[in-house]
Amino acid sequence: MKKSDLKTGMIVELKDGEYRIVLGGSLMGIAGTGGAYALKWVHDDLTIDGGREPIVAIYDEPHADDDEYIGASAGWFERARIDTILNHTKCIWRKPKPPAIEMTLEQVCEELGRDIKIVKGA
Repeated sequence: MKKSDLKTGMIVELKDGEYRIVLGGSLMGIAGTGGAYALKWVHDDLTIDGGREPIVAIYDEPHADDDEYIGASAGWFERARIDTILNHTKCIWRKPKPPAIEMTLEQVCEELGRDIKIVKGA
């Protein structure tokens, strides 16, 4: 998924757990979360300029049970709880987790520049 795949009505989830709706050239805050910012700050890899959290998931346009798009009233997105909004859509993309890095304890110590002592957890 890349920036050019974003369409008006889609919901994006940011790494910090906030959600935005794509409206034209903007990502608008929904369900009482965050403000808005321009899509011009979003890169093709879905990272965002200005230290903002990257996009980690994209949801299709929300639809009611009768398959009608429920975004006709922008106020609905501001008043509705995010779980209600997500119940009316499906996740169409989620950023894959990076693969685990395999390192020896010696390599970890070298990378951190200090010794590590492993202790048994409680």
